[in-house]
Amino acid sequence: TVGTYTISETGENVCKAGSKQWAGLVNVSEGNSVFYWFFESKHQPETDPVIVWIDGGPGISSMMGLFLQAGPCRVQPGANTTIANPHSWTNFANVLFIDNPAGVGFSHTTRPPSSASMPSAASDINTLLTTFFTTMFPHLATNPLHLVGESIGGHWVPHFASHIHTTHPITSIILLNGVVSQTHSGDGALYDHFCDPERSNVLFNHTACTAMAETQIECDFLSDQCVETYDEFICRAAFGYCGGQHGRWYNEYGPGMPDPYDDRFVCREGEFACGNFDMGFVEYLNRREVKRALRVDEGVEYRVFNATVNRAWGEKAVMAVPTTREVSWILEETEMWVLVVNGNNDAVVETSGQKRVFEHIIRWKGQAAFRLRRFVDWFWTKDGELVKGGELKSVGKLAFVTVDDAGHLPALRQPEPVSFVVKCWITGGRGEKCPRLGD
Repeated sequence: TVGTYTISETGENVCKAGSKQWAGLVNVSEGNSVFYWFFESKHQPETDPVIVWIDGGPGISSMMGLFLQAGPCRVQPGANTTIANPHSWTNFANVLFIDNPAGVGFSHTTRPPSSASMPSAASDINTLLTTFFTTMFPHLATNPLHLVGESIGGHWVPHFASHIHTTHPITSIILLNGVVSQTHSGDGALYDHFCDPERSNVLFNHTACTAMAETQIECDFLSDQCVETYDEFICRAAFGYCGGQHGRWYNEYGPGMPDPYDDRFVCREGEFACGNFDMGFVEYLNRREVKRALRVDEGVEYRVFNATVNRAWGEKAVMAVPTTREVSWILEETEMWVLVVNGNNDAVVETSGQKRVFEHIIRWKGQAAFRLRRFVDWFWTKDGELVKGGELKSVGKLAFVTVDDAGHLPALRQPEPVSFVVKCWITGGRGEKCPRLGD
């Protein structure tokens, strides 16, 4: 029955969270059950904001965000236990991790992935949140609500926000290296990323950069046409051209090429996403006692990435076109604010491309002022000393923050400064030494 759910209060033996935690499944629609894992804030759970974390892919489990980035615990390498994450977002917020869409992670479906759609996925999330706020935790229903999307979460979250904001008022969306226009910030930005000696620490050779420069104008033209028309075929043509002319240089570099998710590393051949992070949490989540504690089927194998879901969604028009109109609508027509956080070492969702999108393509009444506003350095405190975290600029309801020495998963390599930025954002900049985020 839609709206029914399982819930289990999990303990410190499953995740050393330092606060109360619950997990289970919500029957969100016919044949679809979505997995959630909720952690109370360690600060003031009754009044602190609720952050909803939705990972990307499509097909990536949000347990990646929990155990590698914002969650309260980490799996201890070589052990079957967890340790506390001192920089967890639960230090200042209630955090709900969701395996989206159905079929990903511990979420499951009896439907073929090809039958899913963005409206149906958004409806599933809306049903989960309605169950969460009306039945499970009604005392949190009036707390500020923030939706976080990472990577292709830059597609999920703007669509979800437009679908659910009338039912569940949303304070802001937070995009962590979030894809809004895939060619502008992806293959179309590789020339900027790997051929500018002032911007990049890893440079392609003269042959590659010369070839990319000659085809950049056509790549930009097709990318702009994609944004203007929202036409699936034009957008796929842009992907094909930009990927063929620019992305191919990755393949020609061969084994040991720069990791596109974090160019400070090299790819490990045959490893998931180049293999430069600890995936021990996958084995941990497949332990029988852990599954039992989470109230999921012990016979189901947990996988962090569902390739079938990825292929099915990759064929859908909604994933081919950008979400620039949806973000423009959020800024122009709603009360929601938008925070963009981007790791500077990411070549998959590249910072200069993201800047181009938010300065020149996202249309709203603050666009001109945002375009003219200069980026300034921002700082965080480490061991009593101010440390440069990156650059930022902010106008009205839009803030853009870059993070130095961070890649596609910014909170993975820079957990403390990213946590600092998010805390400043959701508290309205009231924290000590908070950078200015919003007018």
